[in-house]
Amino acid sequence: MFRLNDANEQTSLFSKENNWSNFQKKRINKSWAGYFHDNIFPSINEERFRVLYSNNNASCPNTPVNILIGLLIIKSITNSTDEEVIDLMLFDERVQYALHTIDLDSQPISKNMLNIFRKRLTQYESETNINLLENEMRDLNKYILGLHKIDRSIERMDSMMISSSCKIMSRVELVYTVNYNFIKLLDSIDKVPNKYKCYLEEGNKNEVIYRTKNSEEENRLSTLLNHSVSLYKKYKHNKKMNATREFILLQRIVEEQYDNDKKCPKDNKEISPSSLQNPSDPEATFRMKYGPNHGYVANIVEAVDKDNGAMITDWEVDQNTTSDTTFLNDYLEKQKQENNNIKVEIVDGGFYSEELNEKASALKIELHPTELVGRKPKETNILEFTIDEQNHQVLKCPNNCLPESSEYDEEKDIISACFEKKQCENCPFKNKCCLNFKQKKFNKLRISTKEINIAKQRENRKNEEYVKISNKRAGIEGIPSLLRRKYRIDERPVKGLLRLKNEFSTAIIAINIKRASKIAQVHDIFTQITMRIKFIVNYYEIIYFIS
Repeated sequence: MFRLNDANEQTSLFSKENNWSNFQKKRINKSWAGYFHDNIFPSINEERFRVLYSNNNASCPNTPVNILIGLLIIKSITNSTDEEVIDLMLFDERVQYALHTIDLDSQPISKNMLNIFRKRLTQYESETNINLLENEMRDLNKYILGLHKIDRSIERMDSMMISSSCKIMSRVELVYTVNYNFIKLLDSIDKVPNKYKCYLEEGNKNEVIYRTKNSEEENRLSTLLNHSVSLYKKYKHNKKMNATREFILLQRIVEEQYDNDKKCPKDNKEISPSSLQNPSDPEATFRMKYGPNHGYVANIVEAVDKDNGAMITDWEVDQNTTSDTTFLNDYLEKQKQENNNIKVEIVDGGFYSEELNEKASALKIELHPTELVGRKPKETNILEFTIDEQNHQVLKCPNNCLPESSEYDEEKDIISACFEKKQCENCPFKNKCCLNFKQKKFNKLRISTKEINIAKQRENRKNEEYVKISNKRAGIEGIPSLLRRKYRIDERPVKGLLRLKNEFSTAIIAINIKRASKIAQVHDIFTQITMRIKFIVNYYEIIYFIS
């Protein structure tokens, strides 16, 4: 049965915090716990999570949802395990103060409550494709941004790789493990054919995987995949078996690793990066970026507020085969529905494309790439040509010579123009001109609108103001480092995209809560100074009036 937690909204007259000294009160109000107590905990929307619980009033009431959500956030803030954060709730008055439970005789939490709550969240998302916890974290983040009036006119974006907590397997070990898991399941349901009973023998795994010579590896992989194919064909029409997780992974191995036409294992280069990497984490994918990575990728957006500092405004987590341009495209789509007054989005070259630049311009957002991907072109004077970009016509060259003709190929998006050879013979710009002088009748210019835009981008990057804005992007590089060092995002003991999204979301909120608490401290100090100045001014005004 779902029940709202409204038992501790009002502070008791005999509250423990009333016994704190002024020094203790000042210290806790300056900490994250004070900010959490005043702003975050009261803002948690418990009603959102009603769908996870029974409607039967005769059933036992739930553990307060705002306490569970609060504990998951505090778990990230303190970088604790489940057991450690429960101990903190039981024995640390800061955590009890943050969760409004400091005056309770016993803390409303049990050993497995967090794990049960996470399972319910995961099951609900797998059924409805709605991530309740992530949605709650986003709403809390919007509340924090609005509370401190964070200026989002300039934002910066970066992505980071997140390693899966699963073991990196060789192809032999991967295929063997999938076969073994299916045969083990088969053994509990039906009789295992004699051909595959060797998988159940003690020590067989070590013999097959770790005592295989390099010269024998190819033959061993072929044998194991033949077993996979045989098992798949034998049980693919068995409704009792083919709905199991073990069979689904067996089918996936056959499709991804086996060449059905050649009747042999696929070559390494033919295997997709999205193929199965480890049966314990089927959603983890492979990507080669700064070295091999098995896991996921996250995208982070941060506002650059000159008054309040930087605050994370948005984030996404997906399989690591997702490109930076996909993340940026999704973010721009989101901005169509929201009015965040973003004027400049600072990105690196991996996010930039001409199509996305046009999409951003339509939303009145300036896409500001600090670098451009691809080979740097030779220096030319293309921007010195006078081109009517609206009508796609070349009007004149840098030496003020008019073209004999100018045409536009709309299908290929190519602007071309022909100049007389005599005009170019004594031209002072000839050495760096982008005309093709090898033509027989005319010297020809052939350029796409994309090349013109890229040339403009490269020219703009030399401006002092452009460099000044580009330098702001360096600050976001610290967030991936912070998430790895302090929040141990690569070491979270979770498997699967759904669980990782929740872990990442709570880590992001933890960062913003700490940053917001510092903003609140500065604001309080500024308010105190302003009040004292006003008091002094009023005092002297009164003295002057009396005298």
